[in-house]
Amino acid sequence: MKLIFKLGNGCFFKLAYLFFFCLSNNSYSQTKNKEWLLVDDIDYSHLNGNDKQLLDSILPLYHKATHDSDRLRLLNEFVENCIDEAVWPKYNSYMQKIAENGDGSKLYLIYQAAALNNIGYDADNKGNVIKATEYYTKALTLREKAGDISGIAESTNNLGSLCSFQSDHIKSIFYYSKAVRLYQAIGDKKGAAESLNNLGSAYNNLNKVDSAIMFNMQALSLQEGISEELGMASSYNNLGTCYIDKGDTLRAIEYYTKALKIDEELGNKSGITAVLNNLGEIYFNQNDIKKAQAYADRAFKLAQQLGYPTEIGNSAHLLYYIYKKQKNTAQALDMYILFKQMRDSITGLEQVRVTTSAEYTYKEFQQNLEHEKQAAVASEERKKQRLFMLLIAFIAIATGVIAAIVYKNLQRYKKAKLLIEKQKELVEEKQKEILDSIRYAKRIQDAVLKEQEHISAHLPGHFVLFQPKDIVSGDFYWSIEKDNYWYVAAADCTGHGVPGAFLTILGTSFLNELNATDALLTPAEILDKLRSRMIAELSVTNKETNETKDGMDISLARLNLITKELMWAGANNPLWITSLVNQNEHQLIEVPAHKQPIGFYPTLTPYPNHVIELKKGDTFYLFTDGYADQFGGEKGKKLKYKVIKELLLNAANESMEKQKNILLEYFVAWKGDYEQTDDVCIIGINIY
Repeated sequence: MKLIFKLGNGCFFKLAYLFFFCLSNNSYSQTKNKEWLLVDDIDYSHLNGNDKQLLDSILPLYHKATHDSDRLRLLNEFVENCIDEAVWPKYNSYMQKIAENGDGSKLYLIYQAAALNNIGYDADNKGNVIKATEYYTKALTLREKAGDISGIAESTNNLGSLCSFQSDHIKSIFYYSKAVRLYQAIGDKKGAAESLNNLGSAYNNLNKVDSAIMFNMQALSLQEGISEELGMASSYNNLGTCYIDKGDTLRAIEYYTKALKIDEELGNKSGITAVLNNLGEIYFNQNDIKKAQAYADRAFKLAQQLGYPTEIGNSAHLLYYIYKKQKNTAQALDMYILFKQMRDSITGLEQVRVTTSAEYTYKEFQQNLEHEKQAAVASEERKKQRLFMLLIAFIAIATGVIAAIVYKNLQRYKKAKLLIEKQKELVEEKQKEILDSIRYAKRIQDAVLKEQEHISAHLPGHFVLFQPKDIVSGDFYWSIEKDNYWYVAAADCTGHGVPGAFLTILGTSFLNELNATDALLTPAEILDKLRSRMIAELSVTNKETNETKDGMDISLARLNLITKELMWAGANNPLWITSLVNQNEHQLIEVPAHKQPIGFYPTLTPYPNHVIELKKGDTFYLFTDGYADQFGGEKGKKLKYKVIKELLLNAANESMEKQKNILLEYFVAWKGDYEQTDDVCIIGINIY
């Protein structure tokens, strides 16, 4: 995978991963034909030593490989490490074909994305920003689909370099910083160093030289730690550029020289070209034209071999000034025209500029040569128009002030946008952590609540309709069998969501603890004891009234499994019983609740017991208020208890499962597009 490396002189530099498989140290002896080399037009004898060594070590392993995973890994290794800009794109295309013909699994997606990224890199080096952006974006899409963090970091870094190329340095800093964090998260020191290096260049472009030096030194430290020579060369080059901007020429030459030495040892033509051009500019500014031309000529020759518009344009621009200084007008003109062509090809204006006549280009060139002379001419006509020029100057100043204000506001907007984007990332990260915690709390709550089908083996006809408003619920249901009695309850704790869920766990724990003894408690006794525990142990109180804010409403029944005697007590929630009046008609009986919650109340009175002798065919219902309080319908009103009673009476002859489905379907239809108001819990038990 090719990673853009931002150099101090503004051009892009290919990152090559220079580690080798040392499984085979002997050069292969087979004929270097297409079948063996895999691709056309490769002259093995003209390859540099590094690339020959790569082929000698990788191709024998490739031809022995039996699976695409090994073939793709070996091809990708060669593409990463190959220095020759005319060779690696051919192997990249070969790797792309294998990846695209795969089964679409993560393995093939990763290498397909790597190939697309490399195409974008190649287009970027050739000045085709539109194509580069297209392929970088395609690569990033596939990497996100495959969950490839390392690849996402690389694509993010490359997008940052595109932004830098278009002078959007604030946005490039955002991308580079994100890439650094991603690389650090997976422990990739090489990748982190590359993005730190680019981050330094971005800050240098904003004239924040000290920050640039800090990031480049951090990158260099990581690269020295892992012996990453190519990266070290780039860091030295960037540091040289930083010290040029600080006015420390001697230190700049020192760093440039270190970069040049490494690039020459590695045969890295792109890096050599950039450093030679930087050294040439230094000696030109020192008026050492002989040295400046020597470096510029070497840079220009290598740039033409590479065919990269940026490198050709930079070296041609330097040679233009050198020939101009030497009064060599013809060659200066040639370099100036070439520089313009390279610059325009990068900005996408090449076709427009190429159609400009040679005469116009020559006149523009002559104007540049005579600019200083023309600036010294003062005519009588300009004196006569002094008043007019003063007016123009005033307009220019006013325009400048307005432009400065607009620019300042734009900078503030960019900074604010960057801050908002960072805050958005933080909020999304925290939101994910909170949701993960809530989902884990739901698992705990689900473990505490009894499963519907396990309420009792002795009750073949029953249902539990349980619909939480949020991920976790403030409603809960509870049951326990003791001797020949079966206890069952539906409770509604204060609030819903996470606060209510904590109270459900407390309520369930208290109920289990109260019934852990051998004593057979009545529902009223259980509610009295439960209320005492809630008031005594909950710590959230109103300081002025000493009232416990938290508590619950509950409907609790005890059924004798032999005699079918039902004993019931309720705190704010009533009991409903449907009973057969004649063969086709049912009646609904409501047993009122005690109007005190399980919690603090100004005047506490004991909860009363209600005893009902049930007969075969009777059904009793325990419930909370969530169903009745749901807003919906055409007018957005509450559903109310009257509707529930009608639904239960109309469905009284149906099975428990059918009754549950009728209630659920009506609830969903009534709610429609409205948000669910509260948690819902309804339990129905039929006496067989």
